[in-house]
Amino acid sequence: MLGFVYLLGSAVRLPRWLKAAAGVASLAGFVLLVRPEPSVLRAAVMGSIGVAAVLSGRRRASLSFLALAVLVLLVMDPWLAANYSFILSVLATLSLVLLGPACSRWLQRFLPVPLAHAVAMPTAAQVFCAPVIVQLQPELALYSIPANVAAGPVVPFITITGMVGTALLPLLPGPGTVVLHAAGWMTLWVAAVARWFSELPLAAVPWAGGPVGAAGAAAGGLALLWGIRRMAADSRSGTDRGTEAGPPETGTGRGHSGSGARGPILRLACGTAVPALLLGAVAGLVASLLVPGSPRQSWDVAACDVGQGDGVAVRTGERSAIVVDAGPETDMMGRCLDGLGVERIDVLVLTHMHLDHYGGIDGVLAGRQTERVLYSSAKEALPEAVHASLQAHGLAAERASAGLTGSSGAADWTVHWPAEDSAGLSENDSSLVVEIKLRVDTGGEVRMLLTGDLEQEQLPRLTRYLGPEFTVDVLKISHHGARNGGTALITDLQPAAALISVGAENDYGHPAAEILSALRAAGVQVLRTDQLGTVLLDADHGRLSVLTGR
Repeated sequence: MLGFVYLLGSAVRLPRWLKAAAGVASLAGFVLLVRPEPSVLRAAVMGSIGVAAVLSGRRRASLSFLALAVLVLLVMDPWLAANYSFILSVLATLSLVLLGPACSRWLQRFLPVPLAHAVAMPTAAQVFCAPVIVQLQPELALYSIPANVAAGPVVPFITITGMVGTALLPLLPGPGTVVLHAAGWMTLWVAAVARWFSELPLAAVPWAGGPVGAAGAAAGGLALLWGIRRMAADSRSGTDRGTEAGPPETGTGRGHSGSGARGPILRLACGTAVPALLLGAVAGLVASLLVPGSPRQSWDVAACDVGQGDGVAVRTGERSAIVVDAGPETDMMGRCLDGLGVERIDVLVLTHMHLDHYGGIDGVLAGRQTERVLYSSAKEALPEAVHASLQAHGLAAERASAGLTGSSGAADWTVHWPAEDSAGLSENDSSLVVEIKLRVDTGGEVRMLLTGDLEQEQLPRLTRYLGPEFTVDVLKISHHGARNGGTALITDLQPAAALISVGAENDYGHPAAEILSALRAAGVQVLRTDQLGTVLLDADHGRLSVLTGR
């Protein structure tokens, strides 16, 4: 964005100070438009410092700019140090400063210069960010580099045309709408690239989390860099030998054209990158099974990171669980359950029939034995997608209401809402509210209340049903922390911890400031999937320990 403003200013011959002022103004507008998320703040502060450096004549001190930006932001908000989006943003930028140019020079030995630049940037970012990414999700994406190469070229145009369209819209609604639509159409390319690569075989290989996973990801990245550098050195040596022997019989250029370029690339892929990734995948699988503290061995409750939706698993046995909701998309909840080692679902609870709660049902059911399905809805019939999925797996859904109880392994469950006389409710207010008591081997129990998307108008009826003595240890905050979920349950139940299943940078403003304020006032520990990824809880002697979000 700054580059575009500076080029525009140079084109109309603005003085340096005026270009700098325009750049800072554009940054402020950008932050206001996309909201001050941690990665946006990092970029804006670094950009502002960069503008100051241009004015002072220190144009190339990129590492110093980044360090100063990080220090400024951490002084303003120390909690950013534990924010994954901020950490990844800083690491990605650091990789471009420290490693990007060198990686590009190595790749230029056997790739055209533009392609070398395009491959070097995501490669450098992947090497720096992978050890952190595997903490959010214990898997390694094999195609992230080519996916970024394919999607990257349109991103600057999306950013610039989006900002230009937004600026034009209040003044010239017609042209502004056209420009914004152009930006929107370009985002379809990014979505198509992401979808296509994610559906390829081995798009994500299982990996360990924790320190072992981070070390393995770092080792794989270093091996890949070593391979690229080694191939560049071999290519340089071959070019030098070819120069001494005389010009080649065919072809011209720098050694990255024709059949001669394929040799180093194939040797890189077959001799270094593929073995490193395969060995890392095997190590990740072994570590995820054997290392103490891995998700398969230590979790009791998991709030899966399914984006803007709900998906919770409560462990009932070694490889069995109660699953409450399925998230909005097939792959996300399915992968989460795979990572948790869930092979049998004692009860699948679909709290209500909104897509962000049932959309991933195919991924939940695929490859798993499911014993029972409970649901609620304001409508008579199930959505066609849910009906078809259940039919394909030979399952029938049972409409549930208050008073239904059951036991599954180490867990006892009770449905508290909707009441049998709840006809005429909205779909959100028809949500199943389920209490789960989890007995732990070391003694004691942990009580949870999962509330679907229940809204505040029905809370008085629910609290009367629960009674004044009702308490829980964990409360799943209703409706992703939306304002209309109300604060009555927070103040009445005083849970030790609250789970908020919410998508990062969602367009709804979830979770609402009122909900977060009520949680802070009540002294409740807040666990958000948009900040921690998949949240794992371990119940020990009836007390909860929060494991690293994965």
